[in-house]
Amino acid sequence: MVTTRAKDRAQVQEAGAVDEKKTGTKRPRDEALKAKSTEPKTKQRRKDQVAKADEDNTKDARNDSSIDDKKSTPRSKGRPKKISSPHSQKIERLLQHFNALPLSDTNLEQPAKATPDTVLALLLNAILSSTRVSHNIAAKTTALVIKAGYHKLEVLKKSSWEERTEVLTEGGYTHYREKTATFMGQLAELVEEKYDGDLNNVVKTASQDRNKIRAELQKIKGIGDVGIDIFFTTAQHVWPCLAPWIDPRSLQTAEHIGLGTDVQALWEEVGLSPELMCRLACALMDKIGAESVQQAIPTVKPTSGVMAEKTFHYEQRRLENDLVALVPFEPGVHTAPFVEMIKTYPDMFTYIPFPVINDEADFLRKVYEGIHASPADCLFAVMDKVVSPEALDTSAKFAGVVSLTATNPVNAVTEVGAMIFPAFQRTHVATNAIGLLLFWTLDPPSTGGLGLRRVIWQSHAGNDVSRRAALRIGFEFEGIARWDRVFPRGKVALSAEALRLRNGTHEEQPGRHTAVYSIVWDEWEDKRPKIAAQMEKRK
Repeated sequence: MVTTRAKDRAQVQEAGAVDEKKTGTKRPRDEALKAKSTEPKTKQRRKDQVAKADEDNTKDARNDSSIDDKKSTPRSKGRPKKISSPHSQKIERLLQHFNALPLSDTNLEQPAKATPDTVLALLLNAILSSTRVSHNIAAKTTALVIKAGYHKLEVLKKSSWEERTEVLTEGGYTHYREKTATFMGQLAELVEEKYDGDLNNVVKTASQDRNKIRAELQKIKGIGDVGIDIFFTTAQHVWPCLAPWIDPRSLQTAEHIGLGTDVQALWEEVGLSPELMCRLACALMDKIGAESVQQAIPTVKPTSGVMAEKTFHYEQRRLENDLVALVPFEPGVHTAPFVEMIKTYPDMFTYIPFPVINDEADFLRKVYEGIHASPADCLFAVMDKVVSPEALDTSAKFAGVVSLTATNPVNAVTEVGAMIFPAFQRTHVATNAIGLLLFWTLDPPSTGGLGLRRVIWQSHAGNDVSRRAALRIGFEFEGIARWDRVFPRGKVALSAEALRLRNGTHEEQPGRHTAVYSIVWDEWEDKRPKIAAQMEKRK
């Protein structure tokens, strides 16, 4: 945003230029002097401007501190230096769009200060945001984690794995909840033992060197390089030694909207203020969605380097034959009968790490929202057309659900899953439902398929029914993935007590071995007619 005085000077200069162009003569000397005042600043004046910005931001920080002492506020009170530059309007709009500090919309008490709670909260947010989940799911889960008090080390230490898993599930963080709950427990132990209960000691250990800080954070399980980039972006206002920081993907957005990729130049644009740099970097990261960019800067067009809110990678459509129909799961239609069925038959989940579902709201929050928001997953309701060929009575024909998960278009791979209700087991339903998914995923695009290379079937190694079904349909057994994942207590699981004793940890969750099966593209031509023949049988 340009000040009124700067606008007046610019108008005078522009008017002078127009007159000179029209008449060939220059305007009077006093007006020329006014025009001269708007010429590019010298290096010394630039230094003076930066020094003045530092002074202003220091004053604003003092004002913020006095306000924080009276009442902790989520809003950023520091006002950016009014800069007359080609980028000033765009930066101002971005800062207005992201006009609060990270996590200021949660129950975090002091988001502007480097308290142990704030830094731990920012790190948990980075871990949760670095996986392949939607921005909304990550933000919702982070807010719930903070609401549960897990940003306080003592609370996190005392929490159980089951309690952490339940909070993650409530946020819709369903695909990574088990291992993330484990990471959170390990993080609490690491902070307590290595950093004396305060992550701020990472800065001291690393001598405020950004590369050394990254090396320290890489020791934390579950964060990865993407998570560290997110942490650097969101924590540079409380750890100023990280500033100026903009992650590589956000720099692509900056370049696309005309801000360039010179981080140092953008740092100077915001007056060398870590808080404003944090907000600018967060705005660019938040703008890794074309719609948000257009709201902040209307002239911007979508770019391939930006992430938006996503649904399934491919167009999900109805799949059917004469016996079974797979219909995209419709919450308003299918949730109620599905919840009623899983509450009636809890034994269906003996070998499945499914959350506790008490009502429809539970299912939507803990299961459906995560699937719906993930580009890697899709869910179908299975309809038995033999029971209800006219397809009118939903409750009579609803036979279960099938899904595709962990779908990766780059590697052309996906995983099928099925949950068929007891009344429809050992009938034509399961074979036809899985067969329809296989036709869709493995058939070439020329015949209406996705042309994938590999479709996976995984099951608990002790689930003999599931394993026999995989072989009967035509999947090839690849082997046992030993200790493949953690598994909820109370299920058919492997005890990890010996592991806890060996590691000297407070807790280690049970685990499971996973049987892995697959069908791949270069055997599909032979397998397809055999699967089609099975699908024609009625029981």
